[in-house]
Amino acid sequence: AITQDMVDGGVTISEAIEQHTAWLRSHKLVGQGGVEGATFAIVTWGDSDVQQALETEIQGKGIGRPPHFDRWINLKEMYKIHYKREPSGGLATCVARCGLEFEGRAHSGLVDSRN
Repeated sequence: AITQDMVDGGVTISEAIEQHTAWLRSHKLVGQGGVEGATFAIVTWGDSDVQQALETEIQGKGIGRPPHFDRWINLKEMYKIHYKREPSGGLATCVARCGLEFEGRAHSGLVDSRN
């Protein structure tokens, strides 16, 4: 779980975006100019992380959104299209509906990504 000490000792959103972009470059996922030739996409369960939280934060601080965030897949929408049903109950419930076991604490970015 994220603690207040972690938040207090963390970096700004601008620094986090710079570090994230540098990490993507170090793995040759983006070039110096952006996402040309990129073979990846940001994947989330729902639109609250990218379209709402991140967008609100960067607009409020006058920070530009890196172009790699334009390559985004909302798995909740993909679930709805593929299974022809509403993805109600959250990611863990939808994983269980697929006959799989959700492992770990829900709403932890790393745990959610592995499930």
